Amino acid sequence: MRKVIPLEKQVESEKSIRLLEDACQNVNSHLADLDETDYQDITELCFYLLTGHKRKDINSSVFEIIYLYIKENMGKIDIKFSKDNTISKIEIGKIKMGSLCFKDFSEKEKEERLEKKLNCCGIYPTMDRKERMFLTLEDKLIMGNQAIIKQTDYNNIFIGPYYFNRDTISSNKASLTKLELISDRSIEEDIYEFDESGKKELYQGIISLEESKDGEYFIKSSIDRKELFANKYGIRPSNTSSLRVK
Repeated sequence: MRKVIPLEKQVESEKSIRLLEDACQNVNSHLADLDETDYQDITELCFYLLTGHKRKDINSSVFEIIYLYIKENMGKIDIKFSKDNTISKIEIGKIKMGSLCFKDFSEKEKEERLEKKLNCCGIYPTMDRKERMFLTLEDKLIMGNQAIIKQTDYNNIFIGPYYFNRDTISSNKASLTKLELISDRSIEEDIYEFDESGKKELYQGIISLEESKDGEYFIKSSIDRKELFANKYGIRPSNTSSLRVK
């Protein structure tokens, strides 16, 4: 299958939009014929449209994680544009991706929150601030204890359950967060940090939620999964992160 990505073209004109739509239509017509190179091209296209970065500028480990996720969940590509020709949402099969600003808010909810001067900027936990969160996850509005907005938060992006900032996926150092709702009151979180060699630091935690009268959810507690395991089975983590019996 031919290359499908017009990466030299920025989506800033009707002609560029038509080129992009033609590329997506070509992919959708050949879903059964996609090979490894095609999946990598599609992944690069998503990164480029969401962040402006080409593959050479993206940390290889972050790219690999997203590439495998898209490959495993591949479906028809649907790209939606706003009135000013900016991309409002990208969908691949059941995968949704886009700017975390206004993530999953309806147009009515956006307007209401802006009128009330409420936060609409999506924030996700990172290695240094694990309880800093403000986003919707499977229709639940979740608020952390430190949901203070920084200007860089407006560069937050989501691809399915994966969250990152367009400024923190560079080839030499990158971070990536994965969030999944595992019960009505619990979120499983994986926070990765990578260097250019692909070496990673990983935090795995469980976030417990508490529902308010307004139907919003607040972080009640956040605990390391190793610590949770230790408490449950009577073992405790050592300083080297291994587990040993008391």
